[in-house]
Amino acid sequence: MAVLMGTACGFFMGTLFTMLWAINITAPDRKPSALFGFFSRVPGTIPASALLPLVVMGAWGLGGGMIGVVYIGVEALAPGPGLGSPNMAFSIGVCAFSLNAIVLGALWVRKWFWRDGYLLGTAFAGMFGWLMPVLLS
Repeated sequence: MAVLMGTACGFFMGTLFTMLWAINITAPDRKPSALFGFFSRVPGTIPASALLPLVVMGAWGLGGGMIGVVYIGVEALAPGPGLGSPNMAFSIGVCAFSLNAIVLGALWVRKWFWRDGYLLGTAFAGMFGWLMPVLLS
């Protein structure tokens, strides 16, 4: 059940990621990054409008399923509720991972994507750190 819930949460994160990606690629006041420049050289809009969101959704779903497997392992090693979550160790680990990803992402990407990075990092921590364990309990 944890793998299924992780995959469902991953699909939701993929939807959020795809939505933010679409907003960023169509915003008139933002400069495109190298990835978006690559898609401007690809003939046709099918890869950018259909195939890439499907790949993103699949990757987030697969990643969510893997996080579900990690949850099973953490639940077996360190059970115990805390911080509003059925498994405090898992929630702290997910929040630490998310915080590291936000900091490294802010250092790596351009400064005008910082809001999207914070939104995705917070959504990741909330989705996998609290919602997934609560749905599994």
